[in-house]
Amino acid sequence: MKVLLLNPSSQHAKAVVRDTVYGCVAKGRADYMWPPIGLACIAAVLEEGGFKPEILDTMALGIGYNEMHKEVAQKKPDMVLINSATITFGEDLATLGKIKEFLPDVKTVFLGTHVSVMPKKCLEEKAVDFLVIGEPDYIVRDLVSAIDKGKDLKKVKGIGFKEKGRIVITSPAPMIENLDAMPFPARHLIPKEGKYFNPFAKKLPYTTSLSSRGCPFKCIYCSSTTLYGDRYRARSAENVVDEIELVLKQGYREIFYRDETLTFDKKRIGRICDLIKERNLDVSWMCNSRVDTVTQDLLKKMQRAGCHMIKYGVESGDQHILNSLRKGTTVEGIKKAFLWSRQAGMSTVAHFMFGSPGETVETMNKSIKFAKEINPDYASFNITTPYPGTVLFDTYIGKVDDWDSWSLKRSLESGYFNEKFSKASKKEIEEAFDRAYREFYYRPSYIFKRIVKSNPSELMRIGKASLSLFKFMMSKDRHDKNSSDNTSA
Repeated sequence: MKVLLLNPSSQHAKAVVRDTVYGCVAKGRADYMWPPIGLACIAAVLEEGGFKPEILDTMALGIGYNEMHKEVAQKKPDMVLINSATITFGEDLATLGKIKEFLPDVKTVFLGTHVSVMPKKCLEEKAVDFLVIGEPDYIVRDLVSAIDKGKDLKKVKGIGFKEKGRIVITSPAPMIENLDAMPFPARHLIPKEGKYFNPFAKKLPYTTSLSSRGCPFKCIYCSSTTLYGDRYRARSAENVVDEIELVLKQGYREIFYRDETLTFDKKRIGRICDLIKERNLDVSWMCNSRVDTVTQDLLKKMQRAGCHMIKYGVESGDQHILNSLRKGTTVEGIKKAFLWSRQAGMSTVAHFMFGSPGETVETMNKSIKFAKEINPDYASFNITTPYPGTVLFDTYIGKVDDWDSWSLKRSLESGYFNEKFSKASKKEIEEAFDRAYREFYYRPSYIFKRIVKSNPSELMRIGKASLSLFKFMMSKDRHDKNSSDNTSA
């Protein structure tokens, strides 16, 4: 069976990141383009099972939306698999529907947090043949094997499909317990000519990796546990460093660890750093973390082992808002983590959100002021979005009436949903969003610091990202102008 893992182009955005960890799609304001590590993990398991999958990343290859369908049709796959998210699901339906016009017999498979949360509603769509529900790697292999061998699909755990007009959802598949037993991602299938870009990468080419899965924290806005569960599971330090050696042999020079919290197990990350030094590996890397999972000594050890950047989910500079998000962190703890990271010689990224439960103009202004106070090297500002699979969605939204209400324009940059739970209006949230970027990045002191601190190659990458950010800020339609400023609760 010929299986095509598709990372599709978009009609609505130049750069879209589909992420199996968080189950959402980031419309990169700095034109981020990450290698599709989730698809590479699935492809590796398929190869181990004797199949010959192909990854087609039309987004990274610069293949336009209209040309993409013809490109897929020319490959004549038996199955096309796509990692879909809530805010791309409508477009993904159109994409695979169009592919079916070229290839009427092709089997379409959707995976991701969105279809895992609401499988029955998704299976009502004509373009959907199969769903992969939950952690996808071995479920996809079992589905492909069952179809290839003509076996009973009802015995495949973790899938949804239609049989004689009826929707069938099989029993859940178990989580993968031994992550060390998994093959390393099939990076050889990711197109080397792909235009992958990360303005934070110090060395190129770079790749991404997952060293752990599952998150035990209870943030009400995050849907990552839908796929990977709320129990932390990690690869051994030895296995992680074995992959680093392989990645270096493949020609990569930097790794971005996509784990929700790489530093959750301090002993493990410390051992990883020790092994990197023991094996004399010249690798540059960056990661995501939480401010309450780092220490001064750990950050110093990470920096000596090649970690040059750490990203923290700050979310807000107001303690009441942090509490409403069930973040479990404190404003003082945030200050310490950024100070320690800076003292360790690392660059930092702070992620903020506006329009959270209880948010007011005053608390948003407090967050903007706080961003400048902790003074990260970079800051990202988003608008809190109640994705399916989150407590926020279950509490305030409850259902999806139509896919058009969940578009790229109504997520991350629009306060379309927020008046259902925020005390600030849609207009006030969007104004704070715009003001945050201007006040943080257009400071003379910040611009001077970046010029002084960066080498020529970094300046070029930052310049490219800054140009994209400037164009984004100048665009007149970045917020959803069709939605009412008086969204009813």
